[in-house]
Amino acid sequence: MTSKRISDDSPAVLLFPQFKSELYRTAASEVAGLSEDQLDFESDNWGWSEWSIRRHLSHMASGNFRWFWQRWGL
Repeated sequence: MTSKRISDDSPAVLLFPQFKSELYRTAASEVAGLSEDQLDFESDNWGWSEWSIRRHLSHMASGNFRWFWQRWGL
């Protein structure tokens, strides 16, 4: 079995190819055209608005990384 080694300076999409296609494309299409104020909107009025869109996207982007980090015991 041949395995390709990924160097330390390789793009993250080599480790997480779904970020290059599915997740990135979905998130990008959802926020296209939103202003900075819209991306950063937070409110205590509704449960869904306690986190801004920007914070949600940041959380989604780190999800796979955090999952591996925990399993590798780092």
